[in-house]
Amino acid sequence: MIEMSNHCVRCAVLMLFPALFLFACSSSGGGTGGTGIVSRGAISEFGSIVVNGRRFDTNGAAVVVKNKVIGVGDAAVVENLDIGKVVTVIGTGREGDESATGDRVVYRSNVKGPLAAIQNSGKETLSVQILGQRIMVNTLTRIKGTTFEALETGDSVEVSGYFDHSGTIWATFLEKVMSDAVVEVAGRIHDLNDGSKTCQINQLTVDYASADTGGLPRGMPAEGLMVEVEGMLDESGTILVATKIDVDDVLDGEDQGQLEVTGFVTGITSIYEFVVGSQKIRVEAGAVVVDGDLDDIGLGVKLEAEGKLSAGVLYAHEIEFWEPDQMEIEGLVEEMISAASFKIDSRIVTTHPDTVYEGGTVAEIAVGVNLEIKGRLEGGVLQADKVSFEPE
Repeated sequence: MIEMSNHCVRCAVLMLFPALFLFACSSSGGGTGGTGIVSRGAISEFGSIVVNGRRFDTNGAAVVVKNKVIGVGDAAVVENLDIGKVVTVIGTGREGDESATGDRVVYRSNVKGPLAAIQNSGKETLSVQILGQRIMVNTLTRIKGTTFEALETGDSVEVSGYFDHSGTIWATFLEKVMSDAVVEVAGRIHDLNDGSKTCQINQLTVDYASADTGGLPRGMPAEGLMVEVEGMLDESGTILVATKIDVDDVLDGEDQGQLEVTGFVTGITSIYEFVVGSQKIRVEAGAVVVDGDLDDIGLGVKLEAEGKLSAGVLYAHEIEFWEPDQMEIEGLVEEMISAASFKIDSRIVTTHPDTVYEGGTVAEIAVGVNLEIKGRLEGGVLQADKVSFEPE
């Protein structure tokens, strides 16, 4: 499990989120009295909130959206967040526990704006364009306010997810929202032009001549910098006239800090040193590798890394591989449909000849057995790639 001293967590996060400074200083005790935890990933469940398999009690947690505290507690979490949104949870817990106390839940979308193009990529997958960003929508994407089939060009949508090495965003959440002149995008700056005060974020041109850039290092955009941009489209609809540019969510704290992150490999030096999203990773000797091999690490590979944060680098002691459309559920078997199919939490799960079993066999699956399932949705049925038998 992931641990960090409370002091290190606050230092790592407060440099990114100044709006939390007063709140953090007023809650110096924090959480359960354990050590600090930082977890970044998609929300998989409420009650209070589950991220990367860990349940955080958010009864006293501040909810931070676009660098502003907009509420505190479970009601604020449910009102302002959704299953599928990628968040950073900062809290406290104890080693070995699967639960913890959340102090803050931080969220900002990847992109919000009008759908410019939609293309069917086959097998329940859409490729869409929003503000010059390519978005992949698949069975893992939680869709709100519309449906997979009803998406249309011109719809104004908000997207949260993970970006890969090409800048493509793999959506874990998509919501149709009210049309708004203000649009948002997050990504890496390239083709910076100091003369014209423009830059690119993937295929989008950003005009930052009149933008508030005070939150950036040295107060100016820089080539390769991960940023979050707000503004309005010009009359042509092709240039984003920025009103504000901030640094994107990059953790950078003191030694001894630890965290866990989920995302795609976006840069690689070797199979022991690479980048997930915007987080530098180094794999420690003897690290546990789940559902893959270190030789599988490459650009565009999705994985989860756990380890120690030191000088901005995550030294990973565990790596778990994921397919882009894989999900995971855990619970008691409620009903046996056949020898190969059953229900968990009202969801039908089906095994197949290539399913991998851990801690048991297919013959031991029965009502009341606690299972963890890793697999893909096909036609609403979870096709199990891996079945793990868990303690009740």
